[in-house]
Amino acid sequence: MRKSIIYFFIAVFFVGFLVPFAQVPAAPTADVVVISTGVQTTTALTDMVTKFNTEVADGFTVTLQESTWETQNQHDTYVTKLAAKDSSIDIISMDVIWPPEFTAAGWLEPLDDLFAETGYEKEEYLEAPIKAGFYNGKQYGVPWFHDSAMLYYRADILKYAADNAIIPANRAPLSWAELRDWTRSMLADDDLVTQFAGTDGILHGFVWQAREYEGMICDFMEYLGGTGQLSFLSEDDEPLFNTTEARKTLEFMKSLFTSVEIGGNTVQASPDTVLTYHEETSRAVWNGGNAIFHRNWPYCYRLSMDNEFLNGSLGSYLNASLDSQKVFGVTPMPKMDATVSATDARTSCLGGWQLGLNVYSKQKDNAKEFIKWLTDYDQQKYYLLNGGQIPTRIDVYNDAGVLASDQAYVNELFPVFEKALPRPVHPDYPAMSKAIWSPMHLYLVGSSTLNEATAAMDQAVEDVLAEGAAPSGINDLAALALFSMGVLVIYKRKKRN
Repeated sequence: MRKSIIYFFIAVFFVGFLVPFAQVPAAPTADVVVISTGVQTTTALTDMVTKFNTEVADGFTVTLQESTWETQNQHDTYVTKLAAKDSSIDIISMDVIWPPEFTAAGWLEPLDDLFAETGYEKEEYLEAPIKAGFYNGKQYGVPWFHDSAMLYYRADILKYAADNAIIPANRAPLSWAELRDWTRSMLADDDLVTQFAGTDGILHGFVWQAREYEGMICDFMEYLGGTGQLSFLSEDDEPLFNTTEARKTLEFMKSLFTSVEIGGNTVQASPDTVLTYHEETSRAVWNGGNAIFHRNWPYCYRLSMDNEFLNGSLGSYLNASLDSQKVFGVTPMPKMDATVSATDARTSCLGGWQLGLNVYSKQKDNAKEFIKWLTDYDQQKYYLLNGGQIPTRIDVYNDAGVLASDQAYVNELFPVFEKALPRPVHPDYPAMSKAIWSPMHLYLVGSSTLNEATAAMDQAVEDVLAEGAAPSGINDLAALALFSMGVLVIYKRKKRN
C-alpha cells in the first residue's frame, strides 16, 4: 500500500511537470500580437486589423485568430490554454460573464494602467460593462462592444393584422403575454399566413434561442427580469428558481410551445425547432422572412438592413412602392404582463464582450497598444457603422455620423442599453449556468414537471457553490494523474503475477 501511494505521487509529479509542456504550442514570433475572437459575421474587424497594421502599428503586427461561433466552445478553449500557461494568444475577447472566473484563476493581467495611460475615464463607458470587467478592486476587462437583446418585429405584418382586426393595435407588444396571444391569433389567420409566408413558404411566430446552452439562460433572464425578479441567485448565494416569479417565467417559456386551437387551426407561438436554435439559426429564420417576431442581439440589425427581404426592396404590404423603406422594427424587450410595473422590470440581458490580456503573454506592451486603439472613439464608431456592434463608449451614441446613419436606432434605445440586466457576477457563474442547462431544457421539451425542474436547478446551483468550480484544465490534470496511478498499480500487480 505504501508503495502504491509513492507511485501515485510520482505519477502526479510527472503529469504535472510534463502535461503543460505537451499542451503549450510554440509562442508567436516577437513582433506579432494575437487577438482571439469568435467567428465574425462581417469583415469590419478584419478591416480594422488591416488598418492598424498598415497605418498605426509601430514595430509589431496584429493577427486575428477566429475561434468558433459557440460561446461555450470559445470559453472551453481559453480555459484549456490558460490552464496550461499558453502564451500563444495575447488578447482574449471575453464574454462579459468570464472576467470573474478568469481573474480568480489568475489568468488575466490587470489593466488599470491602460486607463491611466489613455486618459480614458471609466465614466465615459456604460456602467454595466465596466462593472463586468472589474473584480477584487481591479479592472481586468476593457469594454469592447455592448450587447443588450432587442425584440425585432415585422412592421408590415403587424399593420396588416391591425387593419384586419386580427390584433387590437398597430404596435409592438407591450408584454410577453400579449406577444404570445397576438402571435397565435396571427398564425390562425390563413390569409395573413399565405400573404406573408417567407422564402421557405412558411411563417412562424416568435423565434428565439432555447437550445441547451448559455443563450437559453440569457433568454430566461430576460423573461425573469420582466417579472421584476432580477436574478436567479440571491446576494447570499441562494438559488431562486422556486420563487413565484421564476415559476411563472418557466411556465411562460413552455407556453410558447403549447398548441392551441383558434378558428379551426392549431397553432403555437414558437415552433418546436426553437428548442434547437442558437442566435444564428434563429436569425436565419428571421432573415428569410419566416417569422413575425425575433429575439436577438443588436448585431442582427445590421444584417437585417442588408437583407433584401427585410429592408423593403422586395416590396410588402407596408411598402408597396418598392422604395428602400425597411419592413421591420426593433423595440425594447417587453415586461411579463400588465401586473408588472415598467420601473420594476429589466428585460434586456447584458451581453457584450471585453478585451482581456493573457497574463502569460510575451507581448503585453504591444497588446496594450492595440487594445487602446481598438476601444477608442473612432474604432467603436466604425465597428457600429460597419459591423453593427453597439458601442460601450457613451459619447458615440450622440455622434453626428451615427445619428445620420441607419444605425441611429442605438440613440433611441440608449436607455435600454444603459439598464441592461446582468447575469450573476460570480467566479462560479459559468459553472452554475452550465449546470442548469439540462434541467431547464428538459422542462421545456416536456420531459419533466415544473416542480422537478425548479428543484433540480436549485440543487445544481447549490452543488456548484458547495464544490467550487475548478477550471477544466485542472480537472483534466487531476484525471490524468489518477489514470497514471491506475496504470502503475495495474502494472505492479501484473509484475507480481
